[in-house]
Amino acid sequence: VIMEYGSAQMDVSLLHDLMDLRVLIECECARLACENGAGPADTELDVLLGKIKSGTGTELVDATFDYHYHLTKLSGNDVYAMTFKAFHGPLRGLTSEHYRSAAERKRSVKLHADLTAAIGAGDAEAASRLVGEIIMRADDNLSGKKRRR
Repeated sequence: VIMEYGSAQMDVSLLHDLMDLRVLIECECARLACENGAGPADTELDVLLGKIKSGTGTELVDATFDYHYHLTKLSGNDVYAMTFKAFHGPLRGLTSEHYRSAAERKRSVKLHADLTAAIGAGDAEAASRLVGEIIMRADDNLSGKKRRR
C-alpha cells in the first residue's frame, strides 16, 4: 500500500513510523493535559468534537486535525504541539483516507467522544489509552492491517 500526499509517497513502513510517533506524543499529551488541569478546564475540545460529529469531507478532516493539535497544546509542552503540527499535510491526507470507511468514521466519532469525556474528567490513564486506540485503529485501517517490520 502506498499513500500519496502532495508530491511524496508514504509506504506502510513510514505510515507505521508516523503513527508510532503520534502515539508517543499524543498519549503523553493526553496524560499531561489531565494531570496539569488544562484538560478538565478546557472547553475547546467539546467545540471541536461537535465539528467532528457534524462534519463531512474537508470539514471533518480539519476538525479532527484541529482536535488532535489542540490536545497537544493542552499538554503545556510547545515542542509536542510544534512536532505534531509539522505533519499537517500528511496527517490531513491520511485522515481523509481513513474516513473513507463509514464504519471507521462512526467508531472514531465515538472514541473521540470518550476521549473528550476522559480528559474532561481528568482521567489520564483512560485518555492516554483512548488516544492510542484512535491512532492505532487508523494505522490498522490505512495499512490494511499489514504487519510491522
